[in-house]
Amino acid sequence: MDTPEENIYISVVIASITIGVVITYFIISLLRHQKRIKELNRLKMLQEFSVLEGERLRISADLHDELGPLLSAVKLHINAIHTTRPQEELTIEKASRHIDEVIQTIREVAYNMMPATLIHKGLYAAIREYIEKTMQLHKLSIKFQVHDEIKLTKDSQVNIYRIVQECVHNAVKHAHATVVIIEISIEKKMFVLKVSDDGIGYDIEKMEQSGKGNGLRNLRSRTELLQGCIHRQSTPGTGVQYIFEIPVPQIAANE
Repeated sequence: MDTPEENIYISVVIASITIGVVITYFIISLLRHQKRIKELNRLKMLQEFSVLEGERLRISADLHDELGPLLSAVKLHINAIHTTRPQEELTIEKASRHIDEVIQTIREVAYNMMPATLIHKGLYAAIREYIEKTMQLHKLSIKFQVHDEIKLTKDSQVNIYRIVQECVHNAVKHAHATVVIIEISIEKKMFVLKVSDDGIGYDIEKMEQSGKGNGLRNLRSRTELLQGCIHRQSTPGTGVQYIFEIPVPQIAANE
């Protein structure tokens, strides 16, 4: 190879290497930037959910500890009223019954805001209690299986509980299911939550294209918050199965 050709060849090689290094650096910088943005979005979402759950806890406590006892005291005062008129007795009886209904509603709202069982007894007990209450309200059979248990952080317990709530709510409201199966296991250092139902199912692709489904967005947000991933399997008429895979180190509490 002549000297001019060698110079051209060397120049081309150097230029190619330089361009390759620049492109590689650009790609790495872009990936780092995207990773940083994703982490910032996750932290922002974590803060938003933390504020939301904090408000739910506060409202639940206010309803349970203040408004409930106040209404109970009002009921006692009403029942203490003595009258000999049948119409007035009937009015007092109705008022007392209405107060009982309001107190029961307040208890249900407070429970939905933040179950005391979740705070004091943990995720697994809270899910069992939620299942029991749900089956009392709806014609639904819910089976809950815990194959492996680990100690979880408080925040992860709340988010996983909300995920279960959303899945069961979808099964009742949208899928018209009669059976729901909830399973929790640990597989390859992943916390795996499976929720399946025998409902009407849906076309996943069409659902994605329609842009509908606030419930699904909530599921994704909470799963991403835990740095996990969600998988769905469904077709019309075959029910739906959600599989949530969450890294154990992300949600495990220190012993």
